[in-house]
Amino acid sequence: MTSAEIDAIETLVDRAENAANLDSLRGYEGAATAAYFQLFGRLFNPPWIFTTRSRRPPKDPVNAVLSFGYVIVGAELQALLDGAGFDPYLGFYHAIEYGRPGLALDMLEEFRHPLVDRLALNLFNLGVMAQPDFAPQPEGGIYLNTAGKKKFFTQYERMLGEWAGPKALAGATDPANKTRGFRAAFQEQIAALSKAVLAGPDYAPFQVQS
Repeated sequence: MTSAEIDAIETLVDRAENAANLDSLRGYEGAATAAYFQLFGRLFNPPWIFTTRSRRPPKDPVNAVLSFGYVIVGAELQALLDGAGFDPYLGFYHAIEYGRPGLALDMLEEFRHPLVDRLALNLFNLGVMAQPDFAPQPEGGIYLNTAGKKKFFTQYERMLGEWAGPKALAGATDPANKTRGFRAAFQEQIAALSKAVLAGPDYAPFQVQS
């Protein structure tokens, strides 16, 4: 079933491929992200509600899981980039800003939807998370408490071991390497980035094909 948001995203993808400059590209990305999250919010079963992305602080349990997940994956990518000899703070897409690991955030974009967003849907729609797993803050915002973080990491480690390749969402297995998981995909993408920097622009973003 199609929707106005899907049509908008497809149009913005076409425009992004022909963006005249980085500012224009960021504008298209921001508009596409807003449309994506409108669709994303429809996937949650009651009583969970997600209407818009909020952070610093997250305003609801779904945003709390998304923010926590993005931080965790970003930290893993930052450590791997550092180990591979990159400066994680010098990104291509994310502008240089003091204390912000721009390159790690660049690579995080590839794994937000297939890893963290899928994990959030599983945690809520499969009944793993419950209201007592979250701690409202006096200054506003909601965060995972200790029990919630334990549930998160249990499912996170399980998902990292899933096969991460073409048709992974359909439950396919990899005939060549049935143990390939998301952590292997992290390392492969960093190796591909290194090759592109040293040998030429042949880097392809990670994606899960349906």
